[in-house]
This record gives sequence, structure tokens and C-alpha cells, in this order.
Amino acid sequence: MSMYRNTVWLAKGLLEYTTNGYLSASKGFNLSDLDVDCSSKLYLITGSNSGIGKQAALEIAKRGGIVHMVCRNPVSAEDAKREITEQTSNENVFTHILDLSKPRDVHEFSKENIIGVK
Repeated sequence: MSMYRNTVWLAKGLLEYTTNGYLSASKGFNLSDLDVDCSSKLYLITGSNSGIGKQAALEIAKRGGIVHMVCRNPVSAEDAKREITEQTSNENVFTHILDLSKPRDVHEFSKENIIGVK
């Protein structure tokens, strides 16, 4: 990296990725922005059997969204789906088994499940 890019990255890091950056950004945060109606909207979430993906799927399901969970492991995918449907009473949660590291599998999945892909 050039000296200029390093300097810009350091300045950005000091402004945004420190405690003061967090405090500055949090002043503009409005909690009501999180109250979103997701009903009748479809969401495809990768890695939704654990971590951030699972939490995102849970929150969207709580808000009435149609959740399509794309996971590699069928056992953990079904466990996560069961847990989400139990917690939210949303039956519009579906699992799809797909390894995103295999381009051919991704292409086949998209041909079967997404309109307009050839």
C-alpha cells in the first residue's frame, strides 16, 4: 500500500473503529429504526444455522418474513429451523442445503429456485 492509502486508512480507523468513533455514531442511532414489518417479504439467508445468520433469520421470522435458510449441514439446518419456528410460531421458514464454495451447485440452486436465471 502507498503511504497515502495507509494514512487515509489510519485516519478512518481512528474516526470510526475506536470508542470515540462508536460514541459519535451512536448519537444518530434511533431504536425505532429497528421496528420493521417484514411480513410478505422473502429473505434468503446464507449460513443461517448458526451465528449472525441464525440471529438474522430469527429476527426476520419474528417480524413475519418468509425466511429461506441456505446451509451446508442438513442436520444443523433442520435444528435451527425447528428452533426458529418454535420461538417465533412462523411456519414460513424453509431450509435449502447448498455448499456455496461449489460454483456448479450454486448455479444449479439458482436455476431451480430463482426466477430469471438460465
